[in-house]
Amino acid sequence: MFAQVALPVPLRNLFTYEVPATLKAACQPGCLVLVPVGPASRVGVVWELSDTPVWQEGTIRPLLDVLGEGPFLNAELRRLLDWLARYYMQPIGSVVTTALPGHLGFHRKRRFLWQGKPVTGDLPPALLPLATALQTRKGGLTEETLARNFGRTGLQGRLRQLLERGLVAVEENWQPRHRTGATPPEVSSPLPSPTTQTGYSPVNDAPDCQGQPVNDTPDCQGQPVNDAPDCQGQPDMVRVATAQNGQDGMNGQGRTEQNGIPGSIPERGPPLNAGQVACVQELAAALAAGIYAPFLLEGVTGSGKTEVYFQAVERCLQQGRQALLLVPEIALTPQLVARYRARFQHTLAIFHSGMPDNKRFAYWQAIQGGEARVVIGARSAIFAPFVRLGLVVVDEEHDGSYKQEEGVPYHARDMAVVRSREVGAVLVLGSATPSLESLANVERGRYRHLTLSERATGAALPHMHRVDLKDPQVRETLASGQLLSGVLRQAITEEVTNGRQVLLFLNRRGYAPSLLCRRCGAAITCPNCSVALTLHKQRGGLLCHYCDHLRPITDICGVCGQMSMAHLGFGTEQLEEETRNSFPGIRVARMDRDTASGSGRLEEILEAFRTGSIQILVGTQMVAKGHHFPNLSLVGIVLAETSLWQPDFRSAERTFQLVTQVAGRAGRDRIPGRVMIQTYDPAHYALQAAANHDLSSFVATEKEFRREAGYPPFRRLILVRFSTPVQEEGERFRRHLKETLAGEQEARILGPAPAPLFKLRGWFRWHVLLKETDTGSLHAAARRLLTQAGKLTGGTRIRLEVDVDPYSFF
Repeated sequence: MFAQVALPVPLRNLFTYEVPATLKAACQPGCLVLVPVGPASRVGVVWELSDTPVWQEGTIRPLLDVLGEGPFLNAELRRLLDWLARYYMQPIGSVVTTALPGHLGFHRKRRFLWQGKPVTGDLPPALLPLATALQTRKGGLTEETLARNFGRTGLQGRLRQLLERGLVAVEENWQPRHRTGATPPEVSSPLPSPTTQTGYSPVNDAPDCQGQPVNDTPDCQGQPVNDAPDCQGQPDMVRVATAQNGQDGMNGQGRTEQNGIPGSIPERGPPLNAGQVACVQELAAALAAGIYAPFLLEGVTGSGKTEVYFQAVERCLQQGRQALLLVPEIALTPQLVARYRARFQHTLAIFHSGMPDNKRFAYWQAIQGGEARVVIGARSAIFAPFVRLGLVVVDEEHDGSYKQEEGVPYHARDMAVVRSREVGAVLVLGSATPSLESLANVERGRYRHLTLSERATGAALPHMHRVDLKDPQVRETLASGQLLSGVLRQAITEEVTNGRQVLLFLNRRGYAPSLLCRRCGAAITCPNCSVALTLHKQRGGLLCHYCDHLRPITDICGVCGQMSMAHLGFGTEQLEEETRNSFPGIRVARMDRDTASGSGRLEEILEAFRTGSIQILVGTQMVAKGHHFPNLSLVGIVLAETSLWQPDFRSAERTFQLVTQVAGRAGRDRIPGRVMIQTYDPAHYALQAAANHDLSSFVATEKEFRREAGYPPFRRLILVRFSTPVQEEGERFRRHLKETLAGEQEARILGPAPAPLFKLRGWFRWHVLLKETDTGSLHAAARRLLTQAGKLTGGTRIRLEVDVDPYSFF
């Protein structure tokens, strides 16, 4: 028997190994195995087994060991990863590395045992202490113990000398980094057997990589947002409603049973309005059918989309199946987690790549064993090992955080579509500002459209007012270098005087985007990236937001030598400073990645604002989504152009979504809300549509621009990026590649051209963009391009990367 093994290396092929007779019973598809790779050993995943070797050339080496008990990747998850590798044109080894959490890895453990005669003075003095220690321990000593006692410096060399002299032997085995079989505390009952369920009809045929996937979504800042650490610092898996005085839940009700499942509904949700009832009925019917059914849930901010999600989760649990709720950033959704904990008694797993390895390992096993019934997580949770997945919810489906920018560039929302289709699950994509790609899929009949046009509380949408910063009267109210116009200052005064709260939004952290010489015009730039360093006044330094290079603030220009440096532009630090100076005695706080990076600091700021301890909150996009502040009556968008004029065809869409989302924080409860949008371009169609709460007009205008320019959702894109640490080498490669691509006819090709962010972390970068309406033709053209480019890279330090359905062009 032979095994095809996926190894964590950036190669596109599987590796063939022979399965020894002693390992045949334990070796199964999806299990972890130890295999020889050259002179070393590596841990891989068995992808498939066969009676004859797939690879016919050279010597086929045997597996060394089967690690763990049973498969870590079931057949459904392997099909998903195989689709991901083919569609996104990524090495299968890299895909497996992305999907498998690091805690499932194994480490080599070596034990050294004394084999020689008693230690004599014949040994070199440097070896005597080590040899004496080994001789006195009959069971030998591990490498870790030796390192603790003798230090790591030079240890390997001394051990090698003892091995060469035949004085010691070494025992080597591989052990899991964390104990297998670990179960998180307070887990609920495992899933019932699939044979006891009704209405479950999995889709067995894996989707073809040439099929039409669902396209990518925008990012709010044009840069990746990583899976954030767990909110609140609380355990990630908890029995949500604890028993108190003999009762469970928050309403004093005992535990109930639904379809034989204990504790399904410890607390009733709020009453639903007519729109919510209609949505829940549609989802309930789809769940009862037990087949793949995709929905786009479009609901205005505050319309109660989360309650619709929970109603769907409730019905999914009643069927004995599991549910996945994807959120853009887990740390920004403490309210969602708190609401779930107050609502359901089933075990909740919060699953994302920022968790400690030992926790994530336990949760992986709980999900795989069916004990974890509901998972809330960021994009990496799409790879969780569900056994009976019945519902997938992608909240804020438009958010660019779902697109992985580093490593394997998959889109979690699109993977949710593929996985739901694979297992016959109901899929809900929710947003107040759906992406153009998802709206296009509604028009094409691929998604069913659900809408919530009113706020769940009955409150009206906030009144929107655009403040034209070009208006002479407005400019008269702006002192030199200030951000807050007179009309916005007056509105802030009115709200705080009446005991209400204000949110000031500026999507740019730091004090100022650059430090510029007033004599020669030179800016202080990053030595590693082609960007200006951002002034962070409180840190006392100039920081690169891409590579984190930091240097002290200086008053002297490095070009002309004059003491003439001045900051240019605005950031949240400067806005906070101006707000404090303008409103003395008013409690002001700032929430951005600088202030919220400490453990628990984010939730501390949010809780202080919810309870009224903070009256004015200054923030970036971190405050724009997923938050409910009952006493917030005014939102001031200080400079709406921050994301509008970026060199990206999605800049208008990002701006519309950001303005709409942050405006939706105002007036969500009993207090009427208003929003003031300060802008130099109040007539721009994205800002006009946002001010009028008019998604349809924005989509109609934006679609015409996209259609004319040939961008999604009308054409598909693949971005090929090549980079090198030597600019001249990259220029030569660009010229040769341009000549090679001159005859390409199957897809429209733009470039090669310098990337908008030309230098990043010391590497110079160029882009080639492929555009085509047909996915198969586009992939074929990209494969030819990669083949041709690969031939040109010989003897160079050129690094090639491919991004299918790219989101960020930076």
